[in-house]
Amino acid sequence: MKKPDQTGFATIEAVLIIVVVAILGYTGWFVWHAKQNTDKTLSNTANSQPALQKAAKKGESEAVKSSQKYLEIKEWKVKFPYEGEDTLSYKFRDSEQKYAAVISKTLVDKYHSCDDIGVGVIARNLPSDAYYEGTIEDAVQKNPSLFTKLGDYYFSFSHNQASCITNPSAQSAIDESTADAFIKAIVPKVVAE
Repeated sequence: MKKPDQTGFATIEAVLIIVVVAILGYTGWFVWHAKQNTDKTLSNTANSQPALQKAAKKGESEAVKSSQKYLEIKEWKVKFPYEGEDTLSYKFRDSEQKYAAVISKTLVDKYHSCDDIGVGVIARNLPSDAYYEGTIEDAVQKNPSLFTKLGDYYFSFSHNQASCITNPSAQSAIDESTADAFIKAIVPKVVAE
């Protein structure tokens, strides 16, 4: 009896083994390569952490410094941080320079009457200055969250009750966004120059 010729089957078997080994080899290489890239990324991140921590110890990182805006009142030697696209300026409302009206360029461009009134007023008072039925110091005792002390002065912000614009819906948006942002963010963060 003659044995059947099985050489064709051995060739197919060899090709299948080579394909399986190639797939396993590629998968292994791919996993190893991905791990190497991850390790490099983690290593670079870990190496950059001390630099970020040093920047934080010095103050703010460069990225924060570049995006942070300030309303600087030179006569008082203070600045108030704020965020957003708007450009803020100020005008004093009195000869003693106790009250600075905050002027929004965006609002002035839309409503020219806002140039004189502004979106609100930053007040700078001594503790003994008169305030309604008492002094600033009395007001601070009653509502400490409305005031920030820097040096000998107390700073506060209040938005205008009189609208610089006639559109009530626009005034509502100003009250909610601009005034509340100042009350919550700017006054507690007043800093000396």
